[in-house]
Amino acid sequence: MNLPRRVGKRRKKQQKQEFWLRLSDYQYPGEKQHYWISVGVVLLVAFWIAGLVWWLDRFNTWTYQLAYIPGWVLLSAPLVNYLAARPRRQQLKKLGHHARVWGNNYPQYHAALTRLSKLACLRRVPEMYIVDEEAPYLYSLPDRAGTIIVTKALTEVLELDEFETLVAHELGHIKSHHLRLELAMTYVDNVNPTLKFLFGPITIWRMLMGSWRDVIEYTADRVALLITQKPVALMRAIIKSAAAADEQTDLTQEEIEAYLQQSGQVGTDAAEIERYFKISEFINNQPNMHERLEEIGRFLISEEGKAAFEKIGHILQEVTQRA
Repeated sequence: MNLPRRVGKRRKKQQKQEFWLRLSDYQYPGEKQHYWISVGVVLLVAFWIAGLVWWLDRFNTWTYQLAYIPGWVLLSAPLVNYLAARPRRQQLKKLGHHARVWGNNYPQYHAALTRLSKLACLRRVPEMYIVDEEAPYLYSLPDRAGTIIVTKALTEVLELDEFETLVAHELGHIKSHHLRLELAMTYVDNVNPTLKFLFGPITIWRMLMGSWRDVIEYTADRVALLITQKPVALMRAIIKSAAAADEQTDLTQEEIEAYLQQSGQVGTDAAEIERYFKISEFINNQPNMHERLEEIGRFLISEEGKAAFEKIGHILQEVTQRA
């Protein structure tokens, strides 16, 4: 029997939702609230400034210039994003195609990126570039599909499964639309006071959203857990990447592995106790790392996490059947 067109569309939409990883499946509680409260405060400040200017100049005829204030608020973020991303985009353009991850030059990384992007239900596979720099780091730039940039120094530190979890973490940021605002905030953190004033709305936003920047890491970690299903590898990657970036630490792969296997249980061996407190001190000294590791464990055993893992299982089956 043929169904009415409207009913058929509704059923197709319901089926798509069933096999589609949505923000509500993994978003950390409170992230949306942090965002919209800060947006409201920025808008209130803008309207307050506009109202103050109108009151001071209510007898003049140039109040049309108040339109500059909303424009200032609306244009600050795109302009800051452009200025922040421009140097890196110029560098990638000079490096050319050989720095980009393709199936012929980095087959393992390309295959992992493609597979993880499908599991994350991204409409486009992001570009990935590996740049030859000594500092070990990985981050993303905002554009239509997202651009992931990783240094060779970091790939040399991580095992393949650990590298995949960090890529999945970046896919979580891309999927959750964190990149533009996060990049803008990072930029205003590092500019001179004149530019901080020039980009006043972003500076105010930055002061209001300090906790939001921590919370989005929890959301991206949840995506990494769901599409890789490798919690230990994710924890290792978080610790190892931070240790590689800290020139003062001397943690080894074996020490980190043993620490994670202990699960908080410390034996009586003196070397074991020393190792445990050495890594614990390092983790506690890293901004937000201890909280991230704890949130990973909480999500794995929460009802929300169990439901999300069940859904990602259906998505995996769907992707496997289509492959």
